[in-house]
Amino acid sequence: MSFFRIIETIDMKKYFFIKTDGKYVRLCFSEILYAEGSRNYTKIFSETKQYLVLITMKRLEQSLPTSLFT
Repeated sequence: MSFFRIIETIDMKKYFFIKTDGKYVRLCFSEILYAEGSRNYTKIFSETKQYLVLITMKRLEQSLPTSLFT
């Protein structure tokens, strides 16, 4: 199980962090292929892995930059 958390950074438009297995993983927005929502969880598919994140699809959509995800 993973937990979602946005970390404020100087260049927030390039990546965000998700917590998985007790560690934070940096995930670049450009690596995200798509996401699937299921109740309170969202599965994020990247170029190399899949992450199951404890976040609603609505909240994830609000956190992603609209210029990259429409």
